[in-house]
Amino acid sequence: MLRTEALGGIAGGDPTMGQARARINALPVVKEVGDVRVVVQEQLGIRGVAFLVAAGVGSAVEPAELSGISHLIEHTAFKGTETRSALQIKLPIERVGGHLNALTSRVATVYYFHVPREVFDEAADILLDLYSHPLFERTAVELEKSVVLEEIRESQDEPTDVVFDQLTKMVWSNDFGKPVLGSEETVSLLDREDLVGFHRLHYVSGKTLMVAFGNISFEEVERHVEKFLKELPKGSRSALPSPPDVVTSGAGNLVLSHKRDLNQVHVVFFKAMPGRRSKDRAKMDILNTALGSGMSSLLFERVREKCGLAYTIGSDLILYRNGGGIFVYASTSEEKFWQLSDELRSLFERLINEGLGKSLFDYGKNRLIGGLELSSERALSNAFRLLDDSLNLDRPRSLDEVLQEIEQVELEELNSFLRRRFVGQWYLSVVAPEGFDPTRAAGQWKI
Repeated sequence: MLRTEALGGIAGGDPTMGQARARINALPVVKEVGDVRVVVQEQLGIRGVAFLVAAGVGSAVEPAELSGISHLIEHTAFKGTETRSALQIKLPIERVGGHLNALTSRVATVYYFHVPREVFDEAADILLDLYSHPLFERTAVELEKSVVLEEIRESQDEPTDVVFDQLTKMVWSNDFGKPVLGSEETVSLLDREDLVGFHRLHYVSGKTLMVAFGNISFEEVERHVEKFLKELPKGSRSALPSPPDVVTSGAGNLVLSHKRDLNQVHVVFFKAMPGRRSKDRAKMDILNTALGSGMSSLLFERVREKCGLAYTIGSDLILYRNGGGIFVYASTSEEKFWQLSDELRSLFERLINEGLGKSLFDYGKNRLIGGLELSSERALSNAFRLLDDSLNLDRPRSLDEVLQEIEQVELEELNSFLRRRFVGQWYLSVVAPEGFDPTRAAGQWKI
């Protein structure tokens, strides 16, 4: 199963671009069927349908003693329902070339498929059965616990996982900072009764959101929802959690761990940002794209191509409903770490003082727009975009609206945002060979 954090052409260069957008971006239909929110965007020009069913529950709302239970439920649901075996769940979808999967984040658990149009009815019955009637047979629970424990151990051996996990624990040191997978200690103690009780509490009508994109009408989806509602427990909607203001419990701005047999230093530089509901969201998307997306980005060009300080360098923007942050990740040698830290700090200071140049601004905006244009051809990408909007903004946007929001951002507006948000305390997470101490560098990251 997939694990994720949150639920990311030349503008105006093609005179037919606006016409193409009009054809593929009719407004999605949004309606509550019973207590279930349903979003459908019909796209007649494609042959498949992507369908997502999301429960508004993830690791951030789990009690400490049940940490990891959302992810374990997601795994175990695929082992069988009251009427279907594991093979009867996956085979009808996969034998026609379809894709069936699920993911758990901090705020939601999502089950989804992408199938040819003609098998949508059967696939929808399967997915809704899996969502609402998992069997949670005891031997299956224990088997999936062993699988998840191996996943946790594998993650603990992977420095890129460790460096991000320990950072979120430091900067969001409440429930939001817990790892999505849970810990070996908590997962080992979970049993069937825990899963049944948690599922019964959270997989209810008010916390359920369905999204479909593709060659399907709202009425066809609605028929499945109405049948599904007869067996789904009633329950009210609750607000999605968001990360708190950065809280480090007096630990400073550095979290450090050492690993044996490690040849490189893995580091993440973090700055808190407003959330997806902020009026500045398009500015953040453009800025992140200009900084770290692609080989032509500022970080890649400066840090790797010009200075040779790292093989891997990039940025990521992770935004939840009312908070989030920008993450700059790099891996480098112990010797080059100090120069890397100095170069990045100097680079960000120049951005604050001088702003992002027009060429990089255009690169960020046009790359972002082009990526969204290309994603419009992919049903799953569109479905997840609609899901993200519905969870965080309480309404889905058409792709035209998203693109228009990006296109309207001006360079000076972005630079004004940059000057406000890049100043202040940055936070560092480091996974390094034994004996390496980056404390001196961390002390220099208040810009």
